[in-house]
Amino acid sequence: MTPDPTNRSSRASSPPVQRGPVRRGPSTGPAKAAVNAKAPVRRAVGVALLATATILAGSASALAGPSPTSAAAAGATGAASAEGTADTTAASATATGPSELSETTRLQDRRSLVVGDRAYAMGDESGLYPAAGWHVRGEMGGFWTQPIKLLDGIWFGLDGNWLGKQVPAAKYTSGHGYSRIDYSGPVNVRRTDFVPDGIRATLVGLTLTSSTAKTVELTVDAHSELMQPYPWDWTSPTSDAANLPDTGDFVDGALRFREQGTPSYPNAKPHDFAAFVGSSLRPADHTLGADHRGPQSPAVICPKDGTTPARCDDSLTGKGTAAASRTTYR
Repeated sequence: MTPDPTNRSSRASSPPVQRGPVRRGPSTGPAKAAVNAKAPVRRAVGVALLATATILAGSASALAGPSPTSAAAAGATGAASAEGTADTTAASATATGPSELSETTRLQDRRSLVVGDRAYAMGDESGLYPAAGWHVRGEMGGFWTQPIKLLDGIWFGLDGNWLGKQVPAAKYTSGHGYSRIDYSGPVNVRRTDFVPDGIRATLVGLTLTSSTAKTVELTVDAHSELMQPYPWDWTSPTSDAANLPDTGDFVDGALRFREQGTPSYPNAKPHDFAAFVGSSLRPADHTLGADHRGPQSPAVICPKDGTTPARCDDSLTGKGTAAASRTTYR
């Protein structure tokens, strides 16, 4: 049974664990904000990716908590869950640390990797999520809590313009266990991604700043891809045979994605995977569908073999679904 995604973990409000900066190489709905016209005012909203993976059978372990012993004592055998609120955590993560690395050029060509001890998120430094990897071609990026992938990506739009596309990223910064992306425009946006240690969650915070009174619309797209990192494309069985179609619904103010069933190859084990995407704000409405990927819709599909496009968005193995949510924010 999956836990209530609206529960909040006390761990999520603790300051970021100090880790070295990640080094890089080239490589949700209308939100109404009343902004003071006399001085710049900052408005913050948090989005938490809440991961739940229930493994009914198989050798993979997904025990939540600081250690298998404590998880077993709590009766969490074969299940993992994470709940958190992004507001205080993301705010603490934005503090300038003694060791930050920043970049302002070729941000879509550079990988962003934010890592905790139970989850990680990989995209590019503009806030988009190109397909990456070759063991399961095109599926090794996005949001993971090993041994389960959760999402291909999560995208944010402001007044109908997508961050990272129509609103280009101006600066990317990585620090001790977090990353920041700054977007410049009539409303300045700062996105902070943080993966806390000890829980299976990724926290994303947005801070909106304007020097004049404005009303803005904020949209969030999320595309699931619940799958395991093995088998691979060329093993027997293949990754395609092991990956089942995802479903999506809306539960208690959060988007919920699930993959349930038993693959058709001999001796396959049943599984039940789930991921939640929730916010500190109650969505005004939502839309479920196959291809909500922000500016990466419709997806360019990576071929299994041969020459790949300069940039693609998903793989032939992918069987995820998607959703968009909108939030009224005052």
